[in-house]
Amino acid sequence: MPRGTVLFLSLFAVLALLCLGANVCYAILVDEVQRRNPDDHQIRFPFASWNVFTVARLQQRFYPVSRVRFVYRLTIGLAITCFASIAIIMAAFAFSNPPR
Repeated sequence: MPRGTVLFLSLFAVLALLCLGANVCYAILVDEVQRRNPDDHQIRFPFASWNVFTVARLQQRFYPVSRVRFVYRLTIGLAITCFASIAIIMAAFAFSNPPR
């Protein structure tokens, strides 16, 4: 298997795992905010995806020493870095000379 394919697949697998971890952390954040919010200020879950920063800010107010926000931001940052790495590597292989 060519090096580019192996590199792409390995980074893609890491990216998928990071996205899964970020989704799990976000579900934990939403659950913690929902437990502390009064009934009239509950966040409707389909709209929670648009309020990422609001959910993180509320979770920080309710749980100031929670590590979930740090892990969430870390996984998001690593996922963005991994995605950028995939884009750079694929562009490098796309514009390099093909093997003869």
